[in-house]
Amino acid sequence: MVTPRGSSSNKKSRSSKKSEGSNQVLLGILGGGGAAAVIGLVIFLLASRGGDDPPVETTQLVVSQPTAVAPNVTAPPAALVSTPPLAHMAAPATVPVTLPTSTNSLNPAVAMTATPTATPNGVALLPTTPVNSAVTTPPREMLSYPDLVEKTDLSIVRINVESSRGKSIGSGFVVSDTGIVVTNYHVIEGGQTVTVQFKDLRECAVTGFLLFDHERDIAIIQLDTKGAPFVPIALARKLPRKGEEVAAFGAPLGLSFTASKGTVSNVRDGKELEMKGVYIQTDTSISPGNSGGPLVSMSGEVIGMNTFQLSVGQNLNFAVSVDDIGEVLAESKGKAAQAISPTSVPAKDRGQRGDPGQGLVDITGTERADKLLAQMTESFVIVKPFEIDPSGRINEFLIEKLKKTIKNRLKMDLTRINQLPKDQPVVVMGVMADNPDDEKLAGRAIEISLEIYVIMLDVNKEGTHIPSIVWREKAKLANLSASAMGQGTLPKSVTEGSQKFFDKFVSNVIKARKANGGSN
Repeated sequence: MVTPRGSSSNKKSRSSKKSEGSNQVLLGILGGGGAAAVIGLVIFLLASRGGDDPPVETTQLVVSQPTAVAPNVTAPPAALVSTPPLAHMAAPATVPVTLPTSTNSLNPAVAMTATPTATPNGVALLPTTPVNSAVTTPPREMLSYPDLVEKTDLSIVRINVESSRGKSIGSGFVVSDTGIVVTNYHVIEGGQTVTVQFKDLRECAVTGFLLFDHERDIAIIQLDTKGAPFVPIALARKLPRKGEEVAAFGAPLGLSFTASKGTVSNVRDGKELEMKGVYIQTDTSISPGNSGGPLVSMSGEVIGMNTFQLSVGQNLNFAVSVDDIGEVLAESKGKAAQAISPTSVPAKDRGQRGDPGQGLVDITGTERADKLLAQMTESFVIVKPFEIDPSGRINEFLIEKLKKTIKNRLKMDLTRINQLPKDQPVVVMGVMADNPDDEKLAGRAIEISLEIYVIMLDVNKEGTHIPSIVWREKAKLANLSASAMGQGTLPKSVTEGSQKFFDKFVSNVIKARKANGGSN
């Protein structure tokens, strides 16, 4: 998808400031870190910490001292598929219906203690050493929400990226007083110029990246030390518990230094999501632009990094875990910064991962296709993730309209599923976004299109069952403004245009039934 962007400057007239505000929201929706993820999802982060623990030298990486440490969640093999862009923040088309039990163990843990250990490059880490289980460290002080926000904001950065595709916005967080920042890979991918901005309006150049892991969507970048002082935030030494209160930080829809509060819904092995790593699932509100920002515990420690959301449901937001962040940070020790460029940090072609239509035989427009379409008396529906639906309303509105139309005119119920069944007809619906054809609208509006295709099981002469696409149609609906996208407000052109589109699909099914001896 080609991503439209706007531009801004420090000094503008009143009218241009108004335009800038709209463009900033659009950047938050569409920009690298501000674009919604294909796993969605999607993008879509403390000066001190509480408690009576001994101080930690913050020469570089700051890691919090543990109390009782639960067993680490084991990350899945590296051979799993790539993490999608979250600032694209969209859902995968094939999320398993039955998910395995979470690997976040709540079994009693061995008490640990720690003291800083200097590494060759000056990074101060806190190794863990088992001690007598009767010896425990004092519990960390829980901060009030306003205090948590005030302290965490000092470590948050808004990341501004310029690339050949335009400008985009993401988020990140400082983990070292030498200017090391953690963010999502998709926030900086394809970048030509990358800068950050702090809460106090300071701006700082990014000199390069130390390391990235695009499969887990993690990038470690280095700020120009001339931009100091840098206030690092501590990383938690264990994964959060289900139900624990957390806060997400970032620049949702381009609205910089935003905080939102929620709870941990679960801790999931990435294999459940067909991804590499461990992910913190939360109901904490995040939107495109939150990508790369931290998910923080109420004691002020990073437990994850906001990365994507699943748009096929409600409040299904995900952060790559602190375990994964810590692994990549450890690997980055001692590495020299490399310049960020479209070749050194290339944009990944993620496409529609798990698209049910990939690799299928397309027989649309043939007599055989019409015959199969006429036999469809029941069906399931799969909704492909809409990459930039911050409110979640656009997809839901269209799927409900499709289901109602098919129910009323074809007397057929659509059951929504996430995986392609082996032997049942499937209606696949997708909403797409692109640059408008009118160049005058570039950076100010988004073109919305709607697509439907039907997958049915065909049988060849040898008796082999072949899943085939028997009907397919795509149509442009309208150009939506940034504010309409952010609020999920649909103009008449979308509501009426989508109804005509669904009516056309139903009419084709009825026509196929009549041509093949059936009735409506």
